Amino acid sequence: SVRRHLFAVAYDVTSDRRRARVARILGDFGTRVQKSVFECHLLETEAHTLEERLRHAIHPATDCVRIYRLCGACRARVRAMPQPKSTTPAVQFV
Repeated sequence: SVRRHLFAVAYDVTSDRRRARVARILGDFGTRVQKSVFECHLLETEAHTLEERLRHAIHPATDCVRIYRLCGACRARVRAMPQPKSTTPAVQFV
């Protein structure tokens, strides 16, 4: 079945230029929720595309990107403090 999954993506990129590029790529796929953390609702094919784009944007010797796929039960347990002000958050906070 075709289903979107929630992915949390965190990054630590040493170069300002590469860091900006990573943030732009992630902005194409999701919503920034922290300075270097994005939440993305993606199909598996979109997740693979995101991973490939990020792989080409970073320097593997100095940069790190971590992609976490959250299961439905985990997604339901996501907490944010304070609550987001947006009426359409990337994830429903409970």
